[in-house]
Amino acid sequence: MLWSVVAVLAVIAAVATAVVFILGGQDPEGRTYAQYSYRFVAPEDWVQTAHNVADRQVIIKPEDAQSRTDDDLVVVEEFVLNYDGGAQRARLARELRRMAGEDPGSYSDFLADHEYAGREVIYYRQHKPAASVDWYVFARGTAQVSVGCQVAQHPRRVASACEQVVRTLEFTN
Repeated sequence: MLWSVVAVLAVIAAVATAVVFILGGQDPEGRTYAQYSYRFVAPEDWVQTAHNVADRQVIIKPEDAQSRTDDDLVVVEEFVLNYDGGAQRARLARELRRMAGEDPGSYSDFLADHEYAGREVIYYRQHKPAASVDWYVFARGTAQVSVGCQVAQHPRRVASACEQVVRTLEFTN
């Protein structure tokens, strides 16, 4: 009887360990980019194609899509706010909604409270002539970090990379 109880407990412990290992506690594979006041992990087959220091911006694309006509990409950029955007999230959402409202032909689907990749974000969509960009906005202190996921040709590929970047984004300041 005692052996059967020990065996059952051992099986339960093994299953619990496997579940924790499979579902969490493991960093995603990929390349870590740590610049400005943020850090994220991009999929292994995505590489940085540009960064703009003045705009605190990092642009990544699939490794095999490096021509100027390959418009599928993820951009991460930081803005410095003159207030605490994390503590005043409603104010940040109002300001972003106002910006989007000034050009309704270019922006839509604004959501002040949206969940994506397990994160609470401010969301809106930008419409460009040859692509659409889903924007996911974070704020902590005076840092606003926006992740733009631009789809021109390969929606699944961009969605997968976007989900990983948003899920792994961390503030470093």
